[in-house]
Amino acid sequence: MRLFLERVPLPCSALGDYSYEVLDTKLARHAKPQHIVQLCVYSDLLGRLHGRRPEWMHVLLGSGERESFRVDEFLPLYRRLRRRYDARLAEGFAGTYSEPVERCGLCRWSGHCAERWEEDDHLSLVYRLDRGQRVTLGELGITAVARLASAAADECPEGLAPETFERLRQQARAQVRERSTGERVCEPLPAGRMIAGSSITAAFTAAQYLRSPEINTKSP
Repeated sequence: MRLFLERVPLPCSALGDYSYEVLDTKLARHAKPQHIVQLCVYSDLLGRLHGRRPEWMHVLLGSGERESFRVDEFLPLYRRLRRRYDARLAEGFAGTYSEPVERCGLCRWSGHCAERWEEDDHLSLVYRLDRGQRVTLGELGITAVARLASAAADECPEGLAPETFERLRQQARAQVRERSTGERVCEPLPAGRMIAGSSITAAFTAAQYLRSPEINTKSP
């Protein structure tokens, strides 16, 4: 959503007889804890530019209602969270790993993550393999596309339907074959669906694949 600055008649060293307060807009009908933390970050940054910390921060909700919060009341929480974050940052976020999410396209670091997934042969590269399935497969040590491609049929984990496991295995094999030979592959499933291999990234979609003029999408 959009962020606005509201001019208020409170002096600051940077601007003189006026200053600004943060107004954020959200689709939610009620302010949430993460909204408050976000407002604190903005207010902290704005205060450094002003030479004066804003007194209030505001959120305009999807219901049309406006809620205001006194900055000083939430600063202790914000500072504690900031210290925890800085400590984890100094440790290099050891033990963490980026996972594809819906908002990857909005993140400035998405390119870095995509490169890491390619290097690691991450299961997110397998078309139509979701996060829950990655977790299930990962519990059995299947964490890479090549490993899934070489998996035996009897390695199907509990909680994953055998036909789903077979579909994912065939998709992984098609992608591994294309990486090795440069040949795009279409393998018909028993149900008549197609498994398409491609050198995809986390941003790959079926629509993008089917638009490629090099691919014959008709079943043999």
